[in-house]
Amino acid sequence: MPENIKELRKICQGDKGKGRGILYFIFCRSLSIYLTKILLKTKITPNQVTIFSILTGIIGVPLI
Repeated sequence: MPENIKELRKICQGDKGKGRGILYFIFCRSLSIYLTKILLKTKITPNQVTIFSILTGIIGVPLI
């Protein structure tokens, strides 16, 4: 497992996201790497994160 955020960012994000807007970099790139580091220490799988994200979206739709 990578020791620091810089190594983790290089492994997980690389050059992905070029040509995207500033909000993408603020919310997706800069914040998600810290959540990734936390989740690496748990037994939560990427598929479970995806399902949680989908359910959050579905539950949030009626609140709009």
